[in-house]
Amino acid sequence: IGLILLCSRIFDAVIDPILGSLSDFFKLTKKKYFIIIGLGLILFFNGFFYPPKFENKQIILWWFGFCTIFLYLFFSLAFINYYSLGLQISNSQQTRLKLSSLREVFSLMGMITASILRSLLTGLFKNEIYALRIYGIVFSLFILLSLTLLPNIHEKKPSSNNKINLKLILANISYIFTHSKMRMLIIIFFLNALPLGIT
Repeated sequence: IGLILLCSRIFDAVIDPILGSLSDFFKLTKKKYFIIIGLGLILFFNGFFYPPKFENKQIILWWFGFCTIFLYLFFSLAFINYYSLGLQISNSQQTRLKLSSLREVFSLMGMITASILRSLLTGLFKNEIYALRIYGIVFSLFILLSLTLLPNIHEKKPSSNNKINLKLILANISYIFTHSKMRMLIIIFFLNALPLGIT
């Protein structure tokens, strides 16, 4: 399980910049794409709580790995495009700062609520598997509620380029690591993520 989680996180780290470039190209901040991403999150998150009924543990581990990788994939797509919404909602630096602050506050509140809710459900139902399946349903309801509240951003200027530029994607990825300020930002982000990762 530890090896699967490690490999899936490495995969996530490698794929994130590519997903960012693809999100930018396909304009995935549109609500219709968020609905697809949200349904993917619901499907693979709940997949953990309904493993195949086989005695072979290897099959269950493959199921766990499959759900983990695709959950990270859909979460990254949601995360990247949700963060970029603030840039499209307003051109005002002050408004963007307010949106970022509120997003971070509610993200923290969401993580705390999710942690407490899981313990409460386990204590309430005693049966851990049943409690986790209820937890998955609650998660799904929150995702669906979020999708209904999400603004529908209309692209102001349609893109004239209709081809994926692989060289540009690679150039954007290399820029992240070659630019000194971007490297410093990565280090800060790494340190910021440590407490959550350890937990």
